[in-house]
Formats: sequence, structure tokens, C-alpha cells
Amino acid sequence: MRSIIPLILTFFAFSLICNAEEQSLNDARKKANKLQKDGNWKEAYEAYEGLLMGEGNSGSNAAGDLQNAWRCLNRTGQIQDIDKFLESVTEKYPDDWRILASAAKIYMGMQHMGYLISGEFKRGHHRGGGKYVNAYERDRVKSLALMEQAMKSSEGEEDKAALGNFYLEFANSIRSNRGSSESWRLQNLTNFKEIPDFQDGGYYGARNVGTPVNEDGSPVLYALPSAWNEAKNDGERWRFLLTEAGEISPALAGNAKYQWISFLRNQFGVQTMQQWGFGGFFGQRSPDQGKKNESGTYELHTLKENETIARLATGVKRITLPDEHNHITQLQQVAEIEDKTLAERATNDLASIFENRRQYPEAAKYWQKSIEKFGPGGKNKWKVDRLNQILDNWGRFDGTQTHPAGEKPSLGFVFRNGEEVKFEAFTIDVRKLLDDVKSHLKSNPSQIDNRQVNIGNIGYSLINDQMKKYVGESIADWELRLEPRKNHWDKRIDIVTPLTKPGAYLLKAKMTKGNTSNIIVWVSDTAIVKKPLDQKSFYFVGDALNGTPIEKANVEFFGYRVEYLKRNKILQPKRRYNVITKQFAEFTDEEGQIILGADRMPNQMQWLITATTDDGRFAYHGFSGVWYNRIHDQTYNTTKAIFITDRPVYRPNQEVNFKAWVRHSQYDKEDKSQFAGKEFNILINNPKGEKIYEKQLKADQYGGFTDKIALPENATLGVYRINILHQGRHMAHGGNTFRESRNTKNLNLK
Repeated sequence: MRSIIPLILTFFAFSLICNAEEQSLNDARKKANKLQKDGNWKEAYEAYEGLLMGEGNSGSNAAGDLQNAWRCLNRTGQIQDIDKFLESVTEKYPDDWRILASAAKIYMGMQHMGYLISGEFKRGHHRGGGKYVNAYERDRVKSLALMEQAMKSSEGEEDKAALGNFYLEFANSIRSNRGSSESWRLQNLTNFKEIPDFQDGGYYGARNVGTPVNEDGSPVLYALPSAWNEAKNDGERWRFLLTEAGEISPALAGNAKYQWISFLRNQFGVQTMQQWGFGGFFGQRSPDQGKKNESGTYELHTLKENETIARLATGVKRITLPDEHNHITQLQQVAEIEDKTLAERATNDLASIFENRRQYPEAAKYWQKSIEKFGPGGKNKWKVDRLNQILDNWGRFDGTQTHPAGEKPSLGFVFRNGEEVKFEAFTIDVRKLLDDVKSHLKSNPSQIDNRQVNIGNIGYSLINDQMKKYVGESIADWELRLEPRKNHWDKRIDIVTPLTKPGAYLLKAKMTKGNTSNIIVWVSDTAIVKKPLDQKSFYFVGDALNGTPIEKANVEFFGYRVEYLKRNKILQPKRRYNVITKQFAEFTDEEGQIILGADRMPNQMQWLITATTDDGRFAYHGFSGVWYNRIHDQTYNTTKAIFITDRPVYRPNQEVNFKAWVRHSQYDKEDKSQFAGKEFNILINNPKGEKIYEKQLKADQYGGFTDKIALPENATLGVYRINILHQGRHMAHGGNTFRESRNTKNLNLK
């Protein structure tokens, strides 16, 4: 018994010491927190630094102290000191995974730009010289090295939620700046022990060149390695970390899986075609002389769920995806999990994906499923609207232009699902509308009614507000039977209207058990043409059908401008400006012309122009501004050079063949180059601007010449530029570029 008592006393004393140390740390931390809250950044930083470099601190509290220290240091503007501070902290806590992870997070979030001054890197802005450099990749590798160190030190951690979040942060750092446009970088296996050098200038993201491919043209797929050290590239490392995060903390499994799904959709979704000029899923079918185009947008509806048409680095291609790399299959799995938030998101994403694939029955199925399981989409029921867009009867006019009088206007009409549409046409009193606009402006209103003045938006105004009063009587109505396409696809037809008399008409189309669409149809017998001249404005009034000049047309010019006042709060508290107007009229000459200058039409005004004749013709133009510029027609004798190469992309050790032609771009000369037999100095520069080729070449009778150059094995990657000089000067405007690449999956190497 006596031997146990000393042990108990020793343990009790040790506990008192530990509690005292912990209380001391807590008191110091409260003091540092108050200094930070009060904005005493320098003193707060020193307090947090003392906590971290002292004894007894560790774990999540120390990690929080490190984050606060960084915030305070950043507020003092002394971010150049952060590197040494982080190095000292990580050296002191080499086995504390939370502190290592906190330091890694700071490396990823700090300012990456700085200056090299006498060989030393100064982070952040700097006055007075130095070389501007970018340390992003350098900071990224330092961050990843610390995270790997933290991962190894975290073995045995019992706080699975915190550990799972760390793995997710590690995964995000692996993929940093390796998003959609630079996903090809994930093929590299970053060496955490080799810190990259500084890069010149800022960081510039690359343009999207498509999903990277292997040598055989198949897309690059990242496998799930069995262990961290088994990963062959950063893409596999990223997958491993996402999977581990979900296994360590099941609450994060859905989030981790969705990151993988988003990546797959970004790489292989059919929407990738839009990023390369293959958008417009309802565009015209590309002519192929009857051959089946398996990669065309019109073939989207033929895709199976394990197929896609995506933009790869080598072009748009139809491919088959394994389940683990198929975003549709992965989303279908998430749609069935218990997490309602993720399940609803997955179901909605599936509906959108099938809409993009023009597989509307399948899209409707998923919208219905989402509505039944998760609701209609809040108060505005947006999911119901999306479903109705597929299933309901819809029709709309497909744009129009002014039609000549005497002919029946033909309009485009696009519809889906419906089998019948009813049309009705109403007259519009345009003259009264324009007269009311002028009267409104002449009254010098304290507030201009933009809805009334904006006559360019007349169609919307006639339907939705007080301008309905300009809509007259119904003059025509008729019905049309429709033959809709299958699968809820759109169909476009041309409809012929009976509106042959000059004027403006409001035409309504009502789909049976569907929507109503409206359009303004302009039928014109007269046109006004405006053209700028040298210090003048030219107006022509002619027949809308054949362009015959109209003599003695009464052309009325109405202009207005706003003149802002100095605010007089006592006399005119609500008026901010005056509306100044000007109005005059001219008759066209025998050629239907009127030419005016700034003395009649000031360029500070917006002008509405109307033309009328005694026999009932009417046309208007505006509101529009006028500009009086000096116009000089150029002399067409510029020297031009045209280059072509035998291919756009080359590899090392390949031969570049090029041809060029030089001549004046004159249209009054015979088909003979003025540079036949002349000598030219040809220069080729590599992406570094270094001259790799210079040669005197003699032009043939067509002003052309040809030559070749062999690329060395160590040729610089990127874009090479060809230039031409004649008699020591850059006389020819033109040139060409070609690209050198070592790997077909990385074509964008500017």
C-alpha cells in the first residue's frame, strides 16, 4: 500500500502540471484572439507565433493558431515572411498531421506571385525592380509534400470526420489547376521531393484542347490504384484520395463520388462539343453524300447509355465508356442512395444529360422521378416546367424579316408534340404609335417613358403593357394541321400568311392545348436606306420590292437629346434633365435621295425618320444616331504574302516543307506577280524567339518560292513563326505559324 501512494501522488502532480500548461495555453490563445479581433495584427501574429513555437501546443488548436497567424501576417502586408515561418513550424511539428495539413493549406491559398531580387524570392508586390515570377507550381509541390507527410502521420487517427475532410482537401490540391482545360496535366506523376523552379510572369491557363488521348487515340482513363504508392500518375492519386475519404468517413462518400462524376461529365459529356464549334444540338446535318455520320450532333439520340460523343484532343469522336468511367452509370448509382440531397441532384443531372443527348423520353422519365421522390422544385415548381417543356404542345415563330407588299409573307414556325395550331392576325396603327412617341418627347417629360420610346422593342410592348391600344381589328384567322416528330423533337415548317397589304401586323399562333406565340409581321412597300458619307449622311427612299427611287417623298426628321440640369432641390426637386427636340422635313429628289450635314442633323441627337407619299406609302427608320466621319477609300496596293506548310503539327526529327507567294493586292493588274525573280530573306523563329532558319530565296514567275527545314531531336515545343523580308524590310504583310509537339495528346503548347 505504501508503495502505491507515491505513484498516485506522482500521477496527481503530473496531472496538475499538464492542466496548468493547458490553462496557460488557453489563456495565451484567448489573448491572441482578442488582439486579432481588435485589429492589432502585428501583436496578434507575435502572440500566435509564441504559441506555436512554445511547448505543449499540438493538434487542432495548434492548426487553428497557424491559420490565425497567417491571417494576421497577411493583414500586416508582410507576406514575404510566411515562407520562413511555415518552414520553422513544420520542422517543429514533423509528426502532427493537423499542423502539417494546415501549413499545406496556406501554401495553396497564399499569394503566388513575387519578384526575384539578387537571386532571392520576395513574395507579393514590390517596388523598385526585380524579375516578376510565379511560384504557383513550386507552392503546390511544397503543399502536396506536406500533405503526404501528414497522411503518413495520420495513421491511427480516431477522428474519422476530420481525417476524411483532410483526404478531400488533399485530393483537391492534387487536382489544383488541372481542371477541364488542363486535365491533361493529371497524366504526370508529381515528384514531391523535387521543388520546381520559379516560372516567368503570371500564371496563364491554357485553352481547352479536349480530353487527352493515348497514342492509339483512345481517351485517357485514370484507374483506381490499390495503394497510394501504386498510382502511376496524379489522376490515379486523385482517385485514390477521393475513395479513401469516402471509406474513412462514410458521410463524405457521396461528396467524394460526385467530384469523380463531375470530372467524368466534364471530360466525356456530349456538351464538350459546344466548346469546339459543334454546339447547337439542333444544327443542320452535315452533308456527307448519304453516308452515316456517327459523330454528328444529329446522331446523339442513337447513343446507348455506355456511349458518348465527346470532344477529344484529336477531335470529336463516338466512344464507349466502362462503367467506372461512365458519368451516367455513376449518377444512376448515386440517384438510389439514402442521402436525399445527393440523390435528387443526381436525378436532376441525369434528366439534363438526356436532354443534351436529345433523348427526351428518357429525360422526361427522370424529371418525373425527381418530382415524385423529391418534390416539384420549390414554390416556382421549376422541375414541372422542365418536364412540361418536353411533354406539352409547344410552338414558336422562328424569326422574320420585312416582307415586300403584294406577296404573301412566309414565316418559320417551330413546334413539338402538337397536332394543330390556330393563327390570327391583327393590324397595328404604327403611325399613331410614332406620333404619340413624338408628342411624349415634345412635352419635355421629367422622366422619359423608355417603354414607349424604345420602338425597337415594339413587339413585347404591344403584348405586355399599355401599348395594346395600338392593336387594331382582326383581319385574318386560319387553322393548320401539324405532323409532329417522334420523341418530342422539334420540327420546323414554313407557313404562308395572307398579309399582302403594306403595314404592320400582330400575328398570334395558339397551339391546341398548348402555348401561344406572337410575332410582328412587317409588310412594306417603301424602304429607307441610310449610309454615312464624308462629313454627310445619305438617305434613299425607294420601292421595297425593286428599289425604284421614289421622287417627292415627304421625309420627316425628328430628333431628341437629353440635357442634364444642375440639381435645384427647391424649385425642381424631381426634374433632372430637359428633353430637347428638333423637327424638320425634306422632299426627296428625282433619284429618291436626301443628303444632310451636321448643320441640319446634329450628331448629339437620336433621330426618327419617316417617309410618306400622297398615294399612301409609309416607312420609318430609327431611332438611330448619326456620325460625321472623314471617309477615305484606301489605295489597293498593299503587299501581301501567303504561306502554307505541309501540315499544322510536327514532331522532332520531322521535315517542315513550306511554300509562299508574294504580290500586290491590286485588282487592276494582270495575273502576274510584280515580285517575279526577286530575292527574299526568309526567317523562322522558334517559340523562344530564337532564329533557327535564315535563307535568301528567289521567287519564280508567280512570285512564289519553296523550301524545307529539318527539325532537330531537341526542338523546342510550341509555335514557330515564319516571316519574310524584302530588301531588308518587312514589306510583305503576312506569314504563317506551325506547331511542334512531342505527344499528340498535348497539342496546345503555346
